[in-house]
Amino acid sequence: MGYNILLVSKDETQGRLIASQIASDSHYNVFQEKNPKTVLYRMKTTTVHALVMNIANFNLAQVALIDQIRAQKFKFKIIVLADKVQPMAYAAVEDLPNVAVLGKSLISLDRDFSGFLKRALKQDKIKKRSTKRHSARQTALVKHVRTGDTFNVVMSNLSQTGAYLEFNKGHLNINDKIQVIVPLDELDKTHALSALVIWFEVSPQGQRSAGIRFIERSFTAR
Repeated sequence: MGYNILLVSKDETQGRLIASQIASDSHYNVFQEKNPKTVLYRMKTTTVHALVMNIANFNLAQVALIDQIRAQKFKFKIIVLADKVQPMAYAAVEDLPNVAVLGKSLISLDRDFSGFLKRALKQDKIKKRSTKRHSARQTALVKHVRTGDTFNVVMSNLSQTGAYLEFNKGHLNINDKIQVIVPLDELDKTHALSALVIWFEVSPQGQRSAGIRFIERSFTAR
């Protein structure tokens, strides 16, 4: 059986390297695109078994594209190779069974990646490390679903399942439902995550903090 691999890479040199590694196995056919926005059209006209995205920065814009692809019910593996990985973007996809995000600093494009791709195509689900949390901090807006109150927060300790919030004003109760909203300026959209408050406390200095568990997420045009 032959596998069709759709490779998206704006970096032509790295794109040729990755393509040559994939094509070294006669079972794989490689189709290349430079612009990620054209992949949906290509997928509707070509049977694709895996999408490989070679990009500089994996952020929420790429998460939005992955959501669009998954909404079309395409059944194939998505493998992202990135120079930099935004923690919140990684947390948004790390538990998806057919999506893998690899930092280029952790994998050799001319050796390790070829083997990783072959293993991924043979697996029903891509084997990845267990859920981990990220210490990087991300600013966001919180909206209380019941009261409509909004306030700015800083998120940290991010994972697919939840996060830690710090803020100076606002009040939350255990089991409150909130929306955590992050702007996506380059897409003119917002990334909204629905969450439940697991715990809330106020320090003697008045600093507020909370632990939340994510329920669902969506992208909304402004």
